[in-house]
Amino acid sequence: MVIQLKITIKQIAKEAGVSVTTVSNVINNKTHRVSEDKKRLIETIIKKYDYIPNMNARALVQSSSRLIGLLYHSNQGSINFSDPFVAEVLEGIEHLAKATGYFTLIHEITSVQDIEIIKKNWRFEGFIIVGVFEQFFEEINSKIQEPIVFIDTHLPKERYEEVQPFTNRVFINTDDYLAGYTVTHYLITKEHKKIAFLAYPFEINQASVVQQRFKGYVQALKEQKLTVNEGAIYTNDGLNQLAMRWINIRPS
Repeated sequence: MVIQLKITIKQIAKEAGVSVTTVSNVINNKTHRVSEDKKRLIETIIKKYDYIPNMNARALVQSSSRLIGLLYHSNQGSINFSDPFVAEVLEGIEHLAKATGYFTLIHEITSVQDIEIIKKNWRFEGFIIVGVFEQFFEEINSKIQEPIVFIDTHLPKERYEEVQPFTNRVFINTDDYLAGYTVTHYLITKEHKKIAFLAYPFEINQASVVQQRFKGYVQALKEQKLTVNEGAIYTNDGLNQLAMRWINIRPS
């Protein structure tokens, strides 16, 4: 059995008859001073050996990793890539990151410890963190110094005002309250009066995506003098029971 050792950038430079700097420029798409012939030769050698640059080593040399951590908060144990929202977010971030020479590392997190573990193995320029609730935000905000863009992280209004003056904390939120209100109001205009609320488990006093949608749902019901029935709120096992009930009663 022949064991092929991993090729280094120095060996690529030697085989191509160029300097290490020239190879590095080709790898980093800085080819304005590299001839087309040399560029093609270097790219051929890279492809031949399936060479992959060491991102951490490059970061030490350049003082920049050009790596963004895309972290999804989830209590489900994994990221649901089939979710249209998840797919849209990933596609948009990956498209812009690639166009500007950045890389993304996607990871599901359930605690600050998860972030600390990946930080030990990778050097990040910053993070994009999706869907954390208020308490988890406070832990992250106090322990991570890198810039963070929070997507769908709902906080009390006064907390936003305290955090937003800092330039390395940015929030991009859907108006989930309006979403919950709008869909509930629409059903009411169609003369529906028994309207269920289906969601992941949530705490009513803890700011989150689901909490905001629930508040919009409640407001729409109250405006029309309709009762908010706790028996019409379904999460987890309740969702499964509701689905089975609907299957059993729907017309064949």
